[in-house]
Amino acid sequence: MTCATNVRKFLWIAPHGSTRLSGLYTIHANGFRDYGVSIVTGKVYALLVGINDYSPEVGKLTGCINDVDHFHRYLKDSFDESRLRIEVLKDADATRPNIIEQFRTHLCRATAEDMVVFQYCGHGARCK
Repeated sequence: MTCATNVRKFLWIAPHGSTRLSGLYTIHANGFRDYGVSIVTGKVYALLVGINDYSPEVGKLTGCINDVDHFHRYLKDSFDESRLRIEVLKDADATRPNIIEQFRTHLCRATAEDMVVFQYCGHGARCK
């Protein structure tokens, strides 16, 4: 399955402490425009990933699962449940293959009228 290339809506959730504003944006040739959640007319496809359980060498985290749970609740409170398509991967289920599979089989179902949301809470790394 290939992803639709015409998905034009995305939800930006500002990282904790960020000066950027959260909101719903649409992509235009001249940049992004903020419209708020009322512009979403289709379904909301969300993949929420939270990992607290890391090896001691990397260091365990304590708030990632909580962040995913809160954002899951936010989506349920903000959109009609009949329009929501949410998948959640936590800790041991949040493997690289599982995340890639969810992109292919879940998020790629979105059409131009839909919104795609990907939330990742966990450690990050830089690649050279």
